Amino acid sequence: MNRYFMFVCCVAIPLAVLIQMVSEWFGFRSHGILNWSLNVGLLLLAAYFTKDAKTNKH
Repeated sequence: MNRYFMFVCCVAIPLAVLIQMVSEWFGFRSHGILNWSLNVGLLLLAAYFTKDAKTNKH
């Protein structure tokens, strides 16, 4: 489980910050692109975690 925790801390969080910075630079915040992209990213991350956890336990 430590590998997943490191993945979230080293990849997911900086990626979210980067998306936020880029969206603010281009003025996309008013269009809701930041929220949409973060929601999609969190959904994909959650699906990846649950799928991997199920396959690793078997």
